[in-house]
Amino acid sequence: MLVAKSGGDAIRAQLAANNTVTISGTGRNNFKHIVPAVNDTVSSFTSRDIADAGNLKPDISAVGDTVFSTGMGTGNKGLTDSGTSMATPMTSGAAALLIAKHPKWRPGQVKADLMNTADHDLFTGNNHSGIKYAPNRVGAGRLDVKNALDNHVLAYTVDGRHHTSRGVVSASFGPLAVPVGSGMHTYRKLIRVENTGGSAQTYDVSYARRTGVPGAVYSVKPTHLTVAGHSARTVALTLTVNPDKLTKTIDPTVARIDGVYGVPRQYMADASGLVLFTSSTGAPTLRVPAYAAPRPASTMSQAAKVRLPRGAIQRAFLKLSGHRVDQGSGDTTVDSIVAGFELQAVSGKAPHCSKKVTRNCINFSDERSSDLRYVGSTSSAPQVRRIGGNPLRTGFVYFSITTQGPWRSASGLNSFRIFIDGNGDGKADSELETMALPGLFPGDVTDVPAAVLFSMKTGTVRDIEPLNDVFGDVDTAMFNSNTIILPVAIGAIPGVSRKHSRIHYVVQGRSGYQNPSVDTVGAFTPSTGKLHNPLTMDTLKPGVAVFGSYNGQGSAVLYDDAPGSVLQIRRNRDSYRRDHGMGALMIHLQNELGHKAQRVALTN
Repeated sequence: MLVAKSGGDAIRAQLAANNTVTISGTGRNNFKHIVPAVNDTVSSFTSRDIADAGNLKPDISAVGDTVFSTGMGTGNKGLTDSGTSMATPMTSGAAALLIAKHPKWRPGQVKADLMNTADHDLFTGNNHSGIKYAPNRVGAGRLDVKNALDNHVLAYTVDGRHHTSRGVVSASFGPLAVPVGSGMHTYRKLIRVENTGGSAQTYDVSYARRTGVPGAVYSVKPTHLTVAGHSARTVALTLTVNPDKLTKTIDPTVARIDGVYGVPRQYMADASGLVLFTSSTGAPTLRVPAYAAPRPASTMSQAAKVRLPRGAIQRAFLKLSGHRVDQGSGDTTVDSIVAGFELQAVSGKAPHCSKKVTRNCINFSDERSSDLRYVGSTSSAPQVRRIGGNPLRTGFVYFSITTQGPWRSASGLNSFRIFIDGNGDGKADSELETMALPGLFPGDVTDVPAAVLFSMKTGTVRDIEPLNDVFGDVDTAMFNSNTIILPVAIGAIPGVSRKHSRIHYVVQGRSGYQNPSVDTVGAFTPSTGKLHNPLTMDTLKPGVAVFGSYNGQGSAVLYDDAPGSVLQIRRNRDSYRRDHGMGALMIHLQNELGHKAQRVALTN
């Protein structure tokens, strides 16, 4: 029962005084409570959506919080609800009205009109105060049905000179990894302005910024436009990027610290806003959202082969080369980071699913983000022992997973699970899983991606560590990546001890669209808990460990990635042989996609 705060306060006061409270003259769905101050604010549960090149979501916002409307299946009764349950039918109803007025319009034209005329900004504060939200949170703006019905000029992004929109309205350049030292980069989108009416329309064209990144600049041409009746014109939206100036700014509507766990959240810097077509004749102002997420990319590498000396413990130096990223200051800093592992598995591309192939396959290209390519592991135990510590108390095992394709978010629809046998009985004792940590309410998640270790026996959580071994205050280019690092405390792994430190494990790449897995290295039988053809590594005596210059980030696996810097590779010959090592795997986290994970051959 939804009760106004004034009524709730009165009820609580009477109950606190030990009085009996009787409520009469009220019933379900017969009370109206209107709060104009919250108009054009965003519901707390609203999240961002995808921001691919040519596919920015959401498209539009509509009223969807505490709405009273018709209740399906209730006869003549209503329903109070929130979220897409109300905003979506409101938008669908507006589309129906447009189709009734323009029966010959294509679906893409209807969509464009709804978005173009959604000219109400949404704000962080009540009474239209505070900061305006950007397109990756609210789309073009809040739906205005009258504007849509009054308008007959449409603006939408087209596919080159063929003037086809494929249903796309927003001009999204998507995530851009731009190599430092490579000069200025220019990207362009064409926006077609189509006049479906009989009289000419004139517009001033401009760009209104909502979020920004230094070094990323939008411009429009022409800035003044007249479109004759039943004709079309084209406007060019140009994004110019100087990679040497890019930093990691944050959307001003977003808090840097997660409100549930009190740690720096993960986020992606973006430059976004609206291309505005302002009429000089009183026609509705048209909007086209614009979006890009440019980041500075390094081009770091090292030798493809290292010769090691003889001995049970073999050490050699590895010199780094290329262009690094070292930009920004304070919270906006982006520095190149490198990590090293023992390469333990190489996996080819999973086949496409078919009637005959239904497991360990992909249904469509997005699932390549769960299709395994490389698996590596290492441990901080040698470093911990070197400074007189106990690895079982303060040491970590690190797993590295590289996939065949990029994910949007490392803890989104794709996930990775590592089933670990710590006591050597052939069955999994624990499971390490990537996930976004839960929020305060069932189903809610936060912007804190983590590697969580569960006990297979009890289901209890034994360890939680941030993905890539750091929180969001250190940039690791986690979004739109295909390489991730999963840390886990050695002492949290069931069965591991000083006398028994070798673990067996199986890796699964999972998709939110397919169950149980897209790809796997080894196999896991859920009914028995048995591992088949598992990988192995020694948590206290890793086959390969890579050391570099400590960068103050509190990690024992992440090091400065700079040209001329020297890393040390340490190989335990016995562990490497027993674990069937395949060389070293170097992860350059700020490199472009496809150049992050690099193999290094180790020879005697």
